[in-house]
Amino acid sequence: MSRSRMPRREFLKTLAATAAVATAGKAEARAIAGAGTPSALDAKGLPTVVLGKTGAVVPRIGIGLGSRFCAVEEFDRALEILNAALDNGFYYWDTAYNYAFNGVVSEERIG
Repeated sequence: MSRSRMPRREFLKTLAATAAVATAGKAEARAIAGAGTPSALDAKGLPTVVLGKTGAVVPRIGIGLGSRFCAVEEFDRALEILNAALDNGFYYWDTAYNYAFNGVVSEERIG
């Protein structure tokens, strides 16, 4: 079975589009969150949600560091993706030790 790989340019376009949503005005963010109060937004204006039963409040918008991220072969390119995400307000990064692709483990890559 062949795994489909997203070209880097398409991945970065998707990341940029998601960043645009994240930086939308507070009214739009409230609509995305489905909440009418500012308490549903974090300090950056991102809509938030409680993560499972942990009680941790996280943004509804984040960056997944699973197989697509691990499929980026060059470490410097992967670092560019992380820096672009952080520069655009993404501070919720979903990672786990079992997120891996071709021997690249997400948690090891990001440190």
